Amino acid sequence: MTPKDFVFETILDNEAVLALDLRLPAGVPGPIGRPLSNALIVGIEDGTGVLMVEDDGRPRFVPIARGRVEWLGGGRLEVRQGHGFFGRALLVEVRALPHPEGIARTFGDRVLLSRDGICVYEEVIGPGQARLMHNHGPRLVICLTSLHTRNTLPGGEKPEVQREAGTVTWIAKVVTHEVVNAGTEPFWCVVVEHP
Repeated sequence: MTPKDFVFETILDNEAVLALDLRLPAGVPGPIGRPLSNALIVGIEDGTGVLMVEDDGRPRFVPIARGRVEWLGGGRLEVRQGHGFFGRALLVEVRALPHPEGIARTFGDRVLLSRDGICVYEEVIGPGQARLMHNHGPRLVICLTSLHTRNTLPGGEKPEVQREAGTVTWIAKVVTHEVVNAGTEPFWCVVVEHP
């Protein structure tokens, strides 16, 4: 197996978050488990895989589906294969998201989850569309589609950003920018940030 085949590959491990890439190659026997603490799951690719979360002896099952965001909390996690391609998901254990002081923010297009110092939201911007000047605190960005943006910063700089679908990025500082989708397709991201 290559490193990308492992089921709990670490993508990011810092004081704010632990982000693990969940992929399960065909033929891996039986469920694979690990303990959870303050965790959520974000589906990156559709599949037939399923997660079983057990807390206080009560099992709960979560399918692997692109764009699905589910609060897992704590307890024990088992990753199960299903009857076809497992799919791909990001397991995020939130340690201590930085709280940016003194900035006014909007949280994308739709808040998916807000609890325990965590806000998870979607950002969807169509081709040629702009999101006017706005702020973000330190955040984890999960690209569910590829993106190509032209940004404008308060000082007038205009950096371009390109990311492939499935890219996971930690941005550790407060950012103020205007974003224009320079691509030919809408882009779709899920963001984890302090509310």
